[in-house]
Amino acid sequence: MKVAGTQDGVRTMAVDDGRRLRAGLLRLKSALYDPVTGLYSYHLRVDELRARLEGKPLGVLVVDFPAIGGLESAHGWEVTDRLLSGVASLLAALVGRLLPPSTVLSLDGVYGNSFLLFQQEGREGTEVTVDDLTRSAAGLVRHLEGRLRAADWAPPPPRVDFSLGYALIRSAPSARFERLLHQGVREARGMVLRDADRLQGARVAELRSILQEARVTTHYQPIVDMEQGSIMGYEALTRGPANTSYEVPETLFAISDTARLSSELDALCLRQAVRNAHGFDPAKKLFLNSAISRPSAATSASCASGGSWWPSTTSAPATPRCRLSPRCSPTTSRWTSP
Repeated sequence: MKVAGTQDGVRTMAVDDGRRLRAGLLRLKSALYDPVTGLYSYHLRVDELRARLEGKPLGVLVVDFPAIGGLESAHGWEVTDRLLSGVASLLAALVGRLLPPSTVLSLDGVYGNSFLLFQQEGREGTEVTVDDLTRSAAGLVRHLEGRLRAADWAPPPPRVDFSLGYALIRSAPSARFERLLHQGVREARGMVLRDADRLQGARVAELRSILQEARVTTHYQPIVDMEQGSIMGYEALTRGPANTSYEVPETLFAISDTARLSSELDALCLRQAVRNAHGFDPAKKLFLNSAISRPSAATSASCASGGSWWPSTTSAPATPRCRLSPRCSPTTSRWTSP
């Protein structure tokens, strides 16, 4: 009887251990599952990828959206989630069409914005090569650019930028697979970062052109005195050129902050706001937002008179009295249009 009881106890412990292991595995999978895209982090696919490698090369392609933070700040997380979910569906649909059926699709991490595609086969089932990855990358770019213009899950204009990189992972008997895998992902991300730097450089160059050509538009938001039931003044709000990424104020000022051109942009916005207020009732106030944390009395007086903001060859027209308001934080919208 004692032996039977011991055996029952061992079986009970084994069942409990199995339950704990299953519960732990479910918790792990839940921690590595992204509910937005329906994809798992690639860290959960390591064993599967190791089994696939087996002495053969493995390609990794990374699709990243470097400006996703600006998009979310401008339009909210719902727009960002819809975009990422749509991209995940598009990439999944391309597996078996543009990409080999054995391609593994995953995410860099939960709630991340980098998609990873692991490609094992090249053309006609041969081993994957760098040329195969180059062709796959070109095809992904073509499909993504097309869908980002027309898909119902695409964010509002301007089109969001994306970057793509790839690397070839070669097996090495003396090397740990996990390190080879992570190194390959880092190499692909390095290409993504270089592409993102190129895009950022192009944005900064375009911003400098906007500043030089004064291509900003001022809108005037009426401010109502609720007690009097009348308009007491106007708030000057600025947008960049229409149908460009700079039309969204958050993008315009985020890039100016990154490029250290905020003071030049603020000066242009102030100048245009006062100049375009010509013909307004001088008795009304004109509210101007600025990166200046504490505007000096001289600055406020200059704005009120229109003096320093006007070309020396012209006289300042009658304008409302100006009041400068400092921006609250880098993420607070300045000069946003109504």
